[in-house]
Amino acid sequence: MVEDLVSNFRPTSNFHQASYTYALLMWAWFLIYCGYYQAGRIYTYVSRRKALKTGLPQPYRPGFLARALHKLEYTVHLPVQGDYMAVKHLLILSIIIVINALFILFAPFTYTSDGVVIPAVGQMDRRAAYVACANFSFVIVLGSRNTLLTKMSGLSFEQLIPFHRWLAKLGFAEMITHIVWRIMVAAQRYGTAQAALFVDIEQGTGTIATLGYLILYVTSLGYIRRNYFEVFYYSHIVGIVVSIAASMWHEVGIMFYFTPALFLYFVDRFMRSYNSWFQETKLVQLEAAGNTITRVVFEKAQARSTYRPGQYVFVAFSGSVNGFGSLKKWFKWANWHPMTISETYHYNHTDDQPILEKQLSTEMLEDEKKKEGSITSSSSSTAVHCELNEIGQRHVPRTENEKALLGSLHIKTLGNYTERLCELASTRSEQIKLRVDGPFGAPLDLADQQVFVAVSTGVGITPSLAFVKDLVDRRSLGLATVETHTIHFVWSVTNEDCSRKAKSAFLPLSFNVEIYITRENEPGCFDLLQKLSKDYQWTLDYKRLNAQDIALRISDLHPHACLHTCGSSEFTAAVKNAGVERGWSVHDEIFEF
Repeated sequence: MVEDLVSNFRPTSNFHQASYTYALLMWAWFLIYCGYYQAGRIYTYVSRRKALKTGLPQPYRPGFLARALHKLEYTVHLPVQGDYMAVKHLLILSIIIVINALFILFAPFTYTSDGVVIPAVGQMDRRAAYVACANFSFVIVLGSRNTLLTKMSGLSFEQLIPFHRWLAKLGFAEMITHIVWRIMVAAQRYGTAQAALFVDIEQGTGTIATLGYLILYVTSLGYIRRNYFEVFYYSHIVGIVVSIAASMWHEVGIMFYFTPALFLYFVDRFMRSYNSWFQETKLVQLEAAGNTITRVVFEKAQARSTYRPGQYVFVAFSGSVNGFGSLKKWFKWANWHPMTISETYHYNHTDDQPILEKQLSTEMLEDEKKKEGSITSSSSSTAVHCELNEIGQRHVPRTENEKALLGSLHIKTLGNYTERLCELASTRSEQIKLRVDGPFGAPLDLADQQVFVAVSTGVGITPSLAFVKDLVDRRSLGLATVETHTIHFVWSVTNEDCSRKAKSAFLPLSFNVEIYITRENEPGCFDLLQKLSKDYQWTLDYKRLNAQDIALRISDLHPHACLHTCGSSEFTAAVKNAGVERGWSVHDEIFEF
């Protein structure tokens, strides 16, 4: 029977032609985009070389095409699905759907004297299934974190992952047409649909592959992905193995689409395993900053040179944070969660000059309120010893490995996993370890932007602070290629106490800060922020943030700016649209993964 399946493979069949011509077209378009991106990188390199030679600023000034593309960043709300989507993504997805329909109906576009040759209707379901497999091969590649695609296109993993989801849904819809049609045909032949599911190897493997696709689709819905990440993660692994193995047994020709994609995936998997298992990671500090935020400080060997502001890592913890039971403890190092790096600590290579870094510890802030002048504090870990002076700066010693990345994560309590982590940080009931995979994500290139605007809400402040700190650090070094001279920082939080806890993160810097308190109508009992608003140009507003007003006020001073926003989908959509309407370069980061 297996020999029969192999012998039935016909590489020149019209349904196979529809699939590989579609795949070649999509890869060609992607390579054209990569060429456009690389040309832009060359232009940036030449501009910076010119700035270094002449000493004259070479700020980024968007051209006609760039301004037109910025307009496509406008975000709309999808009424049925409930998600937010940029116009450019809607346009790209619509074009892909049309291309899929054209290739299913007409490829390989054979012309005769009678016109275009349309394949038989009875073959349309197989043509749709083959095109779906081409889409699934793209899905596998787009789901890999370490690929040449990110280097070639400048698109990071989180920027590619929406296309991973959309192409998966499109491929699943196309595969459904094949599944339903074949069940109907078999049911008519064998009497019932149930009898047709496993009548032979071809039907049986098709049924098993369908089960794998259903597992993938159902468990990847947004609600499950955000609230039950472990269910999504493990079901994804099971669904991929079942669907791909059964599909290639069902139709041997499918391996021509899946094999190259799987090769790239396993290369990525090997790199990630080496990165997380063989590069040493130490848990330096674990503490709870209130009931909703957990702060983790870690040290990862050989990762300092690869980190860029705004990147994230995948983190796995040992211990009861994974729940209880032998099965959960057995899979403790397979329970990975994405986290944004909120802060890194840079080392000064001279022995006589200490390093000044910021400290977000709640305990230090409470001590600072009681005392004036210098404060000395020791954390629970002997690896960290900080001395906080009167303006909130601290000394951070070197570690044994200067090539290591010493960074922090601020993790918001959103589900059972993060709740257990926060409780563990509060009680310190056990010693835990962690592994870190990453960092990942293409960083934003802000050095050519004269004006940077960061608008965030809640824990979304963490990537914004990373960008701001990097710009200030590089600007203070006198780098001629850093054109940024103005930073506007806007933060929306629920109460004054939240903003007070982040106070020391801003004190070493001097830039415009606006904080919107959304759940208090008048100043509370903390007068510390009122003092900061006078001494450090902080603006406190006890009202909801209005993105249009902020963008209008800043645009009066600066015609063009680079805007970064982080928060919920609704929040980032409103902020992005305000920037798009004024022709700014906009970038967003959402709490959802």
